[in-house]
Amino acid sequence: MNQATELLTFEKFLEFEDDTDNLYELVAGQVIPMSEPSGEHESIVTFMTVEFELEIRRLKLNLETHSKTLCQLAPKDGRRPDILVIDRDKWRRNTKVQAALRDEPPELVVEIVSTNWEEDYQKKPLWYAAFGVPEYWIVDPLLHIDRYPSRKNPAIAVPTVSVMLLKDGQYRVTKTFAEDRRIESDLFPELQLTPDRVFATVI
Repeated sequence: MNQATELLTFEKFLEFEDDTDNLYELVAGQVIPMSEPSGEHESIVTFMTVEFELEIRRLKLNLETHSKTLCQLAPKDGRRPDILVIDRDKWRRNTKVQAALRDEPPELVVEIVSTNWEEDYQKKPLWYAAFGVPEYWIVDPLLHIDRYPSRKNPAIAVPTVSVMLLKDGQYRVTKTFAEDRRIESDLFPELQLTPDRVFATVI
């Protein structure tokens, strides 16, 4: 449901307040409440955040992770990725006033597919590429596949993690990982993580 009476710019959206604890996104100038995630969705978010943080600490990388941070993807669009990994100095430069990213993109974005699979696979790659995010992960546990018997794009048969890499302003390289195949990441080249481990707590 639209919470605003007029289309907002991103700057105006940053001033938006109501008397609830709901999180909102800005979609084509409209203020849209985020749906409450399932426990399975949040279990994956927690697990992956911990794995990234352990790798960051192990290698003493100047990175940090955040969840549901607002990112400006267009003048009238602001989205909140499930997980993002960002250079610590960049985070401090961009979030001194508000925890929102407008001018500098994070190094990596992760989206966990739920009921909005078309957006995660078809629309968000365009948005995140335009924002300049070097690496985009789509984590698809197929939790809601029974609701979409005609789902063909993408047609995957088992839970997967897809890693998209930005080349010349577009995600031209996509690697798909399933079962016990180690997920290959440009940002975390030594990460020892497989889809089986990611999905172990929910499947």
